[in-house]
Amino acid sequence: MQTGDQQEPLYNSVLAAMREGWNVLQSPALPVFRTGFEHDLGHLPYEYVLERKVIVHG
Repeated sequence: MQTGDQQEPLYNSVLAAMREGWNVLQSPALPVFRTGFEHDLGHLPYEYVLERKVIVHG
C-alpha cells in the first residue's frame, strides 16, 4: 500500500482496512503476454484504491 507521507502502511491488508470502514475499488488490468517480452515489468495485476468517507463538522 502506498501510504502517502508515512513510512509504514496503516493496515497489514485491504481486509483490515475494510474492517475499519474503508471502501475498496479494485481495478484489475488484463495481462499482456507477448512472445519475447515475458520478463518486462509492468503494472500490478490487481491494483486497488481505498476510500474512506468521514463526516466533517465545520
